[in-house]
Amino acid sequence: MALVQQNTKLSQRNGESRDGKQPNPNNSKQIQTKDKRCYELNIEKSLEKKLIAAKRVKNLKYEYTGGGIVAEADAATYELLKIAAIQYYKSYSKLNETAHITDVTDNSGKSIVQNTIRVCEQSGKKSYTINFYHTTSRMLVNGKNIQKFINEDLIIIHKSINEALDNHKNSNIKTLNELLSVQIENLLAKLRSESDTNESKGGKPSIEDIDCIQCNRPCRKRASFCDTGSHWIHYNCEKLNPAEIERIENDTSTDYQCKICLKKQDTILDYIPIDNTNLAIALLDEEIATTNRGDDLDACSLCDIVIEQQNLEYKNEVPTCFGCIGIEDQEKEQSQQIKVASTTSTVMQPPEQPVIRQASQRGLVKESIPTPVTIADTNTQSIQQSNPNKDVVTKTVPIQTEKKQHTTPTESIPTTNIKMGELRQKEIKMRKWEEDLKIREKSLLDSNERYIRLETYIKRLESEKEENENTIRTLKRKISYMDETHSYPIRNNNVQDKGRSTNDQENTELLDNIHKKVTNYILRQVDIQFQKIEHDQHEPNDNKNRFNQYEQSNQFNPMTTSSCAMEDNNTVTYDSNKTNVNTDRAKSHCDINSSTRPNVPQNIRDQTSRPSCTIPEKQYIAVPQQTLPYHLSGQNIVHIPINNRNAGYYRSNMPPTISQRTNSNYDRTFTPPINQNPNWNDGSNIEGNMSSRTQHIEQQNNNATTLKVVAFNCKNIKTSTAAVNKLLEKNDIILIQEHWLFQFQIHLINEIGTNLNFEGKAVDKYNNIHPAQVPRGYGGVAVIWKKEIDHLVKATDDGGERIQCVEFLDNMSKPLLIVSIYMPTQGCHDLDEFKECIDQLFEIMQKYTRSHDILIGGDLNEDLTKNNKNQRTEYLLQFIKDFNLQVCFNGSTYINPKGQECSEIDYFMYSYGTDRNFSDKTIIKTLHSNVSDHYPIVVSCKTNLQKKTKSEHQYN
Repeated sequence: MALVQQNTKLSQRNGESRDGKQPNPNNSKQIQTKDKRCYELNIEKSLEKKLIAAKRVKNLKYEYTGGGIVAEADAATYELLKIAAIQYYKSYSKLNETAHITDVTDNSGKSIVQNTIRVCEQSGKKSYTINFYHTTSRMLVNGKNIQKFINEDLIIIHKSINEALDNHKNSNIKTLNELLSVQIENLLAKLRSESDTNESKGGKPSIEDIDCIQCNRPCRKRASFCDTGSHWIHYNCEKLNPAEIERIENDTSTDYQCKICLKKQDTILDYIPIDNTNLAIALLDEEIATTNRGDDLDACSLCDIVIEQQNLEYKNEVPTCFGCIGIEDQEKEQSQQIKVASTTSTVMQPPEQPVIRQASQRGLVKESIPTPVTIADTNTQSIQQSNPNKDVVTKTVPIQTEKKQHTTPTESIPTTNIKMGELRQKEIKMRKWEEDLKIREKSLLDSNERYIRLETYIKRLESEKEENENTIRTLKRKISYMDETHSYPIRNNNVQDKGRSTNDQENTELLDNIHKKVTNYILRQVDIQFQKIEHDQHEPNDNKNRFNQYEQSNQFNPMTTSSCAMEDNNTVTYDSNKTNVNTDRAKSHCDINSSTRPNVPQNIRDQTSRPSCTIPEKQYIAVPQQTLPYHLSGQNIVHIPINNRNAGYYRSNMPPTISQRTNSNYDRTFTPPINQNPNWNDGSNIEGNMSSRTQHIEQQNNNATTLKVVAFNCKNIKTSTAAVNKLLEKNDIILIQEHWLFQFQIHLINEIGTNLNFEGKAVDKYNNIHPAQVPRGYGGVAVIWKKEIDHLVKATDDGGERIQCVEFLDNMSKPLLIVSIYMPTQGCHDLDEFKECIDQLFEIMQKYTRSHDILIGGDLNEDLTKNNKNQRTEYLLQFIKDFNLQVCFNGSTYINPKGQECSEIDYFMYSYGTDRNFSDKTIIKTLHSNVSDHYPIVVSCKTNLQKKTKSEHQYN
């Protein structure tokens, strides 16, 4: 009752009337309104909260939060603070400022649950709001002008409270709280006894005054009482059928449990003992694995841990994580269990503005609040020691009591019993730390990948720079050579018109020269065709005449010729059609003299002659074809030593000539020399030397064969074993994509068959995945070849995990580099990875393009036949153009899930203009054991399965 009397006197002193309305004098600037909440106040729960507030150890506690200042007080102190603040702002009379006071009631309008005071300037820029929560006995101050409230308004409010307490020295806060506690306990006991009486009368609460827990409507009919949750619920809200309703109404002996309570029981975890760490670790791993991380993150105002917004609770726009809320609830439970025999609340007069200290890690600004400091008792000190991480500043209302202090010994806090809640809070904090570590690890991985991508790009730019420098040097040399070998007309640079006319004259001369060269070339080709026709008509007679003339030369004189006719004037007519009868291109350059070809050596020149020419008698002989000192096979020309050329037949000082490259159906013939030498040999040594040369070249031709290479996206090699074995029967090398094996499983490829060898990479080649954590297989490349050619294949470590390279070291002019590639699929984040893969191919091409023939095959995941080009296609086509690669288009190779051939994404790319004669791509559609959605593709090329020696490699 003393508290009521103090409140009444405090109200009368400030001019408040009985009906609660505040007179508004002329100098007062305040507006008073009312508001309603959408809920109805629960009297019993509100009284329980008031009882907790009355038993609080600390009289008044101020705490900084992210949104402002929170003041928590006991019941009596809160009432004094609330009344003093409301009366102060009702008589608020500062210039250019207005105070708005709002009384907030529940849905019934009978109980005031909150008071809100908003002070703002007339401009509306600087303001602050004070909220008084009556059920929890707390005050919240937030806004842009909190400093003004601390430095000015709060001092006046505290002074008014001290003046009210000075008038009643016989009362203190402790006695008022004890009195309130007794009265609230009596009210609670009365309410509980009434509810127990109602339950004992009917067994269940009255259906007229209770609402459905699901729809919040009165349960007047067709509802059932849940014995587990002690609430009513409609049949329709439970979605019960007529049979279930009849069973519930007829069966009154068993307890009924609604579906809501059943769901709550399913979600409640069983009790885990503290000593059982395995279950706690398993639960922690499960929750970490199933956490759905969102994109919106926020930091807790108390612990500063960044987590998702869905795991934060916002109180007045202040984020607080569930762990900190649990710690606060635990502290409240501990404070309720503490039985304080007596506490000292003697208050000393404080300095005007004591400093509030805050933790620097929260980033809070130091503020000063003019409130007195309470001499903390031993219980308060022990609580602060047990919670060192919680930065709380304790303040007490300046309540003046008797000068004598009565102290009693306090009870110690029990700390031996460890609760499950503490372990749970530690688990939550550890989970937050692990999530933070995962975020940091992910950022580190992203930065590492970005660094690798940048490093690759830098290397590519460096290679392009080097290539450009080489091109510039080549162009400079070419320009200097042209300046030395060509004479240009004198230009007059003084006058622009003369310069233009000079350029036009030069262009005209160049066009005339080009026109002349093209005309001469066309005429030569026409002449060659006519000579071929004439050669085909005279070939049968020429062969017969040459054989007869050769026999006559053996019988009479070795110096006679088989292709010259003697005339009366001692001249011989030479018929070019009877010379080199075994060649089809002997007359291809008949109008070009050997003197016009400076790059041809003196001992090798084109066999060219006019259709008819006159040569002095007995100037040369025709050597039989079997004893010729030259043997040609394809592009290789094998010469006998020069010292043996004079041993088999007559030679003059002028060296012999041979014809150009001929058709494989004909052999080479020897053009006889012009001058005559009296020395002659039968040529027996020449036949012996040429036989060994001929056998060596024929052996090389016999070793020449065809190499068949297949590219196949098998989509899991475990299910495509039969198809791979079938392809390996008729082909030599298979380029595999998407074998779906990880690096520790790559050896399983060797178990497909006994007659094979392989080299492959998995997706975790450079970032291994633990065998216990492997997902479903994906990706991977490999190259499989027969064991018969194992001595010719050498693996290289070029490219990333999507590229596998091998060298094929056969007996050709250049070794063959075979590349199996699987390009990334189309997606929003795969463009950079696609370009990085092309950049790796770019580096491989720069490394091997001069020393090797290159064959690239696999799944490019881009259809180059479509007209709509994207960035991926343009990047790939630019790569093909840069290295002058040849690509063959031969139809669709991919089958969609509907079974339709929809796109061509599997290709072969190979070097253009090599002596391997790559064939066109062939699609294998008749492989019945193929279970993949890709068709295999095959290409063949010329090879020689004889391995080159070291000397041959050095010679090449």
